[in-house]
Amino acid sequence: MQLTKEERIFLVITFNDIKNVTEVVQLFQNNFQGTSVRKLTVRKTVVKFSTHGTILNRNKGNSGGRFTRRIQENIQMMHSQIEENENFSSRRHEQIFLGQWFIELFKNI
Repeated sequence: MQLTKEERIFLVITFNDIKNVTEVVQLFQNNFQGTSVRKLTVRKTVVKFSTHGTILNRNKGNSGGRFTRRIQENIQMMHSQIEENENFSSRRHEQIFLGQWFIELFKNI
C-alpha cells in the first residue's frame, strides 16, 4: 500500500523530532488507525526527504521505455522501405536496428 502525502509528512516531521524509528512507527499506528508502516519505509522516506528535499515519487513520468525521436528523416525512410517491400515489417526492422545499435555500443566499450 502506498502512503498518502499526509502520512509521509507525518513520518518526516515525527522522525526529525524523535530520532527513533521504532517510536515513529508506534506513533504512526496510533495516529493512523488501520494503517501500518515498516521501519524501512520510515527510513527511506526520511532519507529521500533529506537528500532530495521531497516526499513525492521522483520517478513519476520517467518510468517506462524510451521512445526514439520521430524526425522526418526516419519517418520518410520507413515509408520508403514499406512501399518498396510488401513483406516489410516495421516491428522487425526496429528489432534489427536495435540489435545493431547494441552491438555498436558494446564495440566502443
